[in-house]
Amino acid sequence: MAATIVSTSCQEKKEQPMVQYVVQPEIELGKTADFFISFKVKPDSVWAENGKIDGLELTTDLSEVMQHIDESKSTDDSGKVIHAYYNFYTYAKPTRLGKISFPVLNVSIQGKQYKTAAFSVNVVEKLKVDQDAVKIELSSDKAVYDLKDTVKISLYEYSKFTNAVRKNVSKQSAIAGKGNEIKISTEQGPDEITGIAGFEKYLEQGLEMEDFDWDPFKSRKSIENRDGVDYLKTLIFTGSFLPKKKGEFKIGPSEFNYLVFKSNTDYFARLTPMDDGKYSVTDGGATKLKVGSNTITFKVK
Repeated sequence: MAATIVSTSCQEKKEQPMVQYVVQPEIELGKTADFFISFKVKPDSVWAENGKIDGLELTTDLSEVMQHIDESKSTDDSGKVIHAYYNFYTYAKPTRLGKISFPVLNVSIQGKQYKTAAFSVNVVEKLKVDQDAVKIELSSDKAVYDLKDTVKISLYEYSKFTNAVRKNVSKQSAIAGKGNEIKISTEQGPDEITGIAGFEKYLEQGLEMEDFDWDPFKSRKSIENRDGVDYLKTLIFTGSFLPKKKGEFKIGPSEFNYLVFKSNTDYFARLTPMDDGKYSVTDGGATKLKVGSNTITFKVK
């Protein structure tokens, strides 16, 4: 199955909420799902109207969020922190069908109070992975630039499922495991990270890279509503580039193969133990999709 989206080349800037629930919008009864709370900056305190969620069993309750916030950072070559990210993470297991509404989460940051927007998930007996399960969108911040301007290009993944495993079309990762350890080895260049064939050569000829950020572990998730449907939004890459010449630039499409698992239960079921204590990693239980982005064009004058 293949899915491709078409969009305008210019990116609409959307402000990240200070605090947000990030959970797969639709989940299967009795199967575990990833449960994130994303923070724009590190909070001073966090408290919930209710530490539990009716219809959802959490491995770690909301009353313990503040004690379990993880921090991840991206740095430049000198070790200077460019971006910092903060998440609470646990597992959730639905115990009943239907809509499950989440309690308001309150956050204090530098003397100011913030709260989560209204949020809920829908629990069903059986989920279906359709052609629109995953979309990827390539965008630039403008359609026309001056030669001295900085061109900003971004690629985001929009998925209905948390466990959408992205693989480069031309180069696959090598995965091996033993005990509780999984080793993933792959060479990641611009073409592999972006999924755009010939992107590195294109940069050499027309664009000079100023800044580049990507999320190899897919830990920077948010929820975004697109045409009335909630999606898990994940950064694939964003970069700032200086044009080397004038003219029209055409970039894309980006293409990836995906293995889509409907739940954590299905995702971890692919680890098959063997007699020697090792285990094999299979694609069993996954729906395979080939997903392509739009192509962007912009002018430099």
